[in-house]
Amino acid sequence: MPDHVDRRTAVDASPTIGPVGVSERIGTLDILRGVAILGMLLVNMTEDLPWPIKPWDDGANEAAAQLVSILGSNKFINLFTLLFGLGVALQMRRAARRGAPFALRYSRRLLVLLLIGGATFLFTWQGWILIVFAYLGFVLLLLRNRAPRTILLVASVLWLFGNGRELVHNFSEQSTALSPTVEETEPQTARERVRDEQRVQAGAERSYGERITGRAAGLLGSLSSLEFYLEELIGEQLPILLLGFYVGRRRILEDVGLHRRFIQNAMWWGLGLGFVGTATVKLVRTGPWYGSIWYSVATPAVCFFYASAITLFTQRRAWQARLGPIAAAGRMALTNYVLHGAIQVLLFEQFGLGLYGQFGPLVGIVLAVFTFAVQALMSVWWLRYFQFGPLEWLWRTMAYAKLEPMRAKRGLAANAAYASNQLFDPRETDRN
Repeated sequence: MPDHVDRRTAVDASPTIGPVGVSERIGTLDILRGVAILGMLLVNMTEDLPWPIKPWDDGANEAAAQLVSILGSNKFINLFTLLFGLGVALQMRRAARRGAPFALRYSRRLLVLLLIGGATFLFTWQGWILIVFAYLGFVLLLLRNRAPRTILLVASVLWLFGNGRELVHNFSEQSTALSPTVEETEPQTARERVRDEQRVQAGAERSYGERITGRAAGLLGSLSSLEFYLEELIGEQLPILLLGFYVGRRRILEDVGLHRRFIQNAMWWGLGLGFVGTATVKLVRTGPWYGSIWYSVATPAVCFFYASAITLFTQRRAWQARLGPIAAAGRMALTNYVLHGAIQVLLFEQFGLGLYGQFGPLVGIVLAVFTFAVQALMSVWWLRYFQFGPLEWLWRTMAYAKLEPMRAKRGLAANAAYASNQLFDPRETDRN
C-alpha cells in the first residue's frame, strides 16, 4: 500500500466512529462536491423555475436554458449521488480499520439525514435528494460485505430494470397515442402564452404556508407510493449511488496514479456517449420512444465525464490552490446545499423579494454563480476557525449522540495542510 494512502487513512487505536478529520480528507472529493452543488444550484435557478415570456429576450433566455439543460440537467444531481455512495465506502473502510462497529452508528446518521432532508424539503425550495440518500443509504449497508464486482452487477441490473420499465411505458404511450393535430404541432400560440403567464402568476400568489402544506402532502403521498420506490429510488438514483460505492470500494480516488487509465477511459467514454446522447435527445425531443434510451445513457455518462475530468484536472499542482474555495464549499456541502434552498425562499416568497417568475434563465445563471462564489469565500473563512460547517456539525452531533468540538483543533494551522494541498496524491501532481 502506498505511503501517502497510509497517512491519509491512518488507524486509530480507539475503536470508535467519529468525524473525519482534516488530515483524512481527500481534496479531490471535496472539489467534486463543490462542483456538484454549484451545478445543482444552476439547474434549480433555471430549469426548475418558471420564467416570464418576453419577446425581446426570448432568444437569450432560451439559449441559456438550453445550455444548462445540456450541461446540467440531472447531471450534477447524479454527481452528488455518486459522491454520496463513494463517501459511504470511505466511512465503512475507516470504521473497519479502527475495528469499530459501523451499522448502528451509520443507521443513526441516515435517520438524522432524513430529518434534515425532510425539514429542508418542507421549509425551503430544496432537500428532496437528502431524503432519497437517507432511504438508499440502507441499501449500501446491506451490500457492505459484498465484493466490488457484485456491487457493479447489482447496479447494472437495477439500471436495466429502471430504464427498461420506462422504455416499455414510453413505447406503449407512443403506440396508443393519436396523431397530433395541426394545433398541437404549431409553435406556442397566444393562448398557450396566456396560460403559461397565468401559471406563473398563480405560483407567485401562493403563500409560504400553502407551499409547505402542499409539499407535506406530496411527501407523504410519495413515501406511501410504490411508484416512488420503483421510479424515484430504484429507477433513477440507486444505480448511480451503487456506482459511487463501487468507486469507493475500489479506492480509485485515493490512488489516482494507480487508476489513471481507468479514469481516463471513463472520461473519454463519458464525453462521447454523454454529449452524443444529449444531442440526440435534443434532436428527437419527445417524439420517438428511443429518445428515452439515449437520455438514460447520456445523463450518467456526462456525470462520469465530469467526475473523471475534474479528478485528473485536480492532480495539477498549479490548479490546486486556485480550486481551494470550491473545495472549501465542498467540505461544507450539506450546509451550502441547504442554504441554496433558504436563499431561494428569500428570493421568491412573498415575504422576501417576491421574484418568483420575474426573471429568466439568463439572470438565474448570474444569480447562481454569484451565490456560489459568496458561499465559497465564506466557506474558506469559516473553515479557518471551525472543523465543520454548521449543519455538518449538527449532523455529527446528533448521529454520534455527543457534542462534537466545533472549533478547529489547532486554530489556523488545522487547515494548513488542506490549504497547501497536502491531501492530493503527491506522485500525480504536475510540477508545472
